[in-house]
Amino acid sequence: MVVLRKEARGWKLHRRYERDKETQEMLDFAAKHNMTPDVEVVPMDYVNTALECLLKSDVKYRFMLDVGIH
Repeated sequence: MVVLRKEARGWKLHRRYERDKETQEMLDFAAKHNMTPDVEVVPMDYVNTALECLLKSDVKYRFMLDVGIH
């Protein structure tokens, strides 16, 4: 798969393997340095309230929806 990728100097053709490799390197770096995202896990029945908060720009963290699949 070939995709276009936006870079500082413009668009570039970018193969999926290269993109996957860069993503893996970024994840490895984050794990090595104990970097984690700040998220708020919300239950499914809170989804409408979470969306209202997003529309009002009243969010401190990213919402992660807990759909109960384990």
